[in-house]
Amino acid sequence: MQGHLSFKLLVGLTVLVASMSAQARDAVIKPPAEYAQPGKIKFCTSSTNPPREFQLDGKPVGTDVDLARDMAGLMGLDVEWIDLKFASLVPALLARRCDMIVEELYITPEREKIIDMLPFSVSAEQLVVPPDNVTIIHGLDDLSGKKVGVPTGTTFQKILEEMNVKLQAAGKTPVTILALPATQDVFNQVMARTVDAGGVTTTSAAYYMEKAKGKVMAAGEPFRQIKDGFGMRKDSKQLYDAMAQALENLRKDGTYHKIFEKYSLVSAELPM
Repeated sequence: MQGHLSFKLLVGLTVLVASMSAQARDAVIKPPAEYAQPGKIKFCTSSTNPPREFQLDGKPVGTDVDLARDMAGLMGLDVEWIDLKFASLVPALLARRCDMIVEELYITPEREKIIDMLPFSVSAEQLVVPPDNVTIIHGLDDLSGKKVGVPTGTTFQKILEEMNVKLQAAGKTPVTILALPATQDVFNQVMARTVDAGGVTTTSAAYYMEKAKGKVMAAGEPFRQIKDGFGMRKDSKQLYDAMAQALENLRKDGTYHKIFEKYSLVSAELPM
């Protein structure tokens, strides 16, 4: 009986050592212990923002998604994706539904008060319009009295809300803001001409203008360039440090550039 137990114990130890060895081989960067044991990490994203985050054959893909997946891969971790509306991403992270936000999420002082953000890319704001409005709307100054679609909870929505305060104080007609669930909804409204303009990012504007073939046009120049960041809770310093190291590795070995090049988004790369 004792020999039988010893054999079972030996087999168990052998399996454990083999498993640990496999993890050590796979993990170029040591993950925090809470992720090493299950070998998995949860990422929140909104799969409605191509070419950054979108679905292809039922799987999340895009510059940000591919980059984050490769970062987790350097730690030997598989990724579980949790797909949410944009406005739900930060609340879900804080509620511990996921471990990191993978999104074209602007790094703002307001966000940095509640979460830590790892810079990985750059973006800017862009107004888009139906072709008929391209000679009428050239920028924010032309939006008084106009109806503008924006994704809910985005910086562009905040820009318009702040602008409305100034317009009303000056006795001018405010902008009618149509907050929509997803970036794609904004472009659908612009193409249907149910809004006068849409407020989006430069990356989504480039993607949809290429697909729309003349049905959506840029109105004026991009403005307010800003860094994007992967969001993590403030009590996840070990995870932040590991992700920062993984990102640095991918930048140095050229993988980072190849990912952005794959989606024709080299202009959004974070300067070295």
